[in-house]
Amino acid sequence: MKQPAAKKIVLIRHGEALEKRVARRHKIADELRMLTPRGQKQLLKLARKKARIFKKARCLFHSPLQRSIESALMILQVHPHLELQETSIIRPLSSPNEFLKFLKKCKEERVLIVGHEPHLTRTLKRLLKKGYFQRGSLKKEMKKGTLTTLRFK
Repeated sequence: MKQPAAKKIVLIRHGEALEKRVARRHKIADELRMLTPRGQKQLLKLARKKARIFKKARCLFHSPLQRSIESALMILQVHPHLELQETSIIRPLSSPNEFLKFLKKCKEERVLIVGHEPHLTRTLKRLLKKGYFQRGSLKKEMKKGTLTTLRFK
């Protein structure tokens, strides 16, 4: 009997966004902070450079925060086959445990997530403890406009 393929999880940190202090000065809520032109370029470059990863996926999950939505839209420009899905379980202070429950229910073989710090690093550490395997090394936190991939057998 053939075993199911390993689930691949791709965690993507949103691109550079309007700085918090600038947003506060202009009375822009954190949820509405948008990508800077540099942040848009970061995600377009990432989507092109890592095309192999994106081409094999069907869905791209993002948080309801503006910078995550815009990051997903930048990826969608390069990979229009992706279906965007919003989920609140990847907000900056969301529980990694809720994310793990979501992952168990998700039927996709390749799960793409556009999220935020500190949630991404906390979730990454929890996934590594649960038996997921990461390509590359674990950094203190993910840099903006980058991704990391994990697999679970």
